[in-house]
Amino acid sequence: KTRILSTGKTSMNDPGRISSPGFTLLELIIVMIIIGLMSVLVVPVIGGSLSNMELKTAAKKTASALRYCRNKAATQKTTYIAGIDFAANIISVENKKKASEKSEETDEPDLKTYKLPEGVHMEKIVSGDQEIDSGRFKITFFPNGSCSGGLITLAGTREKQYNINLDSITGIVTIVN
Repeated sequence: KTRILSTGKTSMNDPGRISSPGFTLLELIIVMIIIGLMSVLVVPVIGGSLSNMELKTAAKKTASALRYCRNKAATQKTTYIAGIDFAANIISVENKKKASEKSEETDEPDLKTYKLPEGVHMEKIVSGDQEIDSGRFKITFFPNGSCSGGLITLAGTREKQYNINLDSITGIVTIVN
């Protein structure tokens, strides 16, 4: 016989009912399947946003290196060069006078060097009527703040691109989506 307590629950001494505060194996398996399905859907979204974030950071650092080059040229009243190497994905900033004096034997480091992260590469540079997508390219920053100008396109693994515009008259560097 089952006795009903004043709380409306069955008594603990009911031989046909096992009362435990845990979960059944079936409930645990269902929860694990739901978690697995959610992770399959969420992980690619997070991975994609991380690669886009790397590309945006690379565009900001590239623009920063170019602004640095412009500022050094204007403050030191000398010409600076931003060298871009497509194969190595490197941007280097150096004083034009020191760059021309530097011989092959010396290991004098560039004033500033920035390597693009893995998964980000320089797609192309448009300067005037030229479109360069390989080799090495130099952007010259003059003592008056102007530069040789151009548009640098950085690309990531997910077909997203950022353009860095260099105004030839003012030398201002801006990032364009």
